Amino acid sequence: MRVSMFFCISMILFHLGGICQSCLPEGIVFKNQLEVDSFQFNYPGCSEIEGSVSIYANSSGIGISNLNGLSVLTYIGGDFNIYSTDSLHNLSGIGSLTTIDGSFNVWDNEALINLEGISSLTAINGDFSITYNDSLYNFSGLESLSMINGEFIIRDNPRQKMLSGQSPWEGKTTCLPDHPEGLKGLPCSTHFLEPAKRMM
Repeated sequence: MRVSMFFCISMILFHLGGICQSCLPEGIVFKNQLEVDSFQFNYPGCSEIEGSVSIYANSSGIGISNLNGLSVLTYIGGDFNIYSTDSLHNLSGIGSLTTIDGSFNVWDNEALINLEGISSLTAINGDFSITYNDSLYNFSGLESLSMINGEFIIRDNPRQKMLSGQSPWEGKTTCLPDHPEGLKGLPCSTHFLEPAKRMM
């Protein structure tokens, strides 16, 4: 009887442990849509990645168009990098992500229009860098973000219009006196590398 009860308890704990667990201390790289789509199958129960996550398109022409396969992620322990994609229009699919313990870097994504899809993200413990995204029009999707413990960097996004809907920033950076137009409401915790460059 005791053995049977111990076995049952062990199976329950094992099952519960598989529902929400951390994984991939070395991080992971997604280079095509199939790898994104297969994440939950390849790493069942993984909702917290201990290492860094990188998403970029490979040279085969098979682009990444959505991040739906990563919908279970709530935490990334390293950096979160999204770069050199050509089919990703927004960040839909990672709506459960709340915390990035490293930096969040989004650069050179030619089809990215906005940041919608990360509405649950509240904290970034590193830098927040948005650079060289040719089609990025606005920054909608950042409404819940309330803490950045590094630099807030926005530059070389030629179509960007305004930054709106953000919660108060808490980054440890220097206030520049000449913020780009449309950003004057942000507090002095916000840092821009090219403060004199006006948005069109």
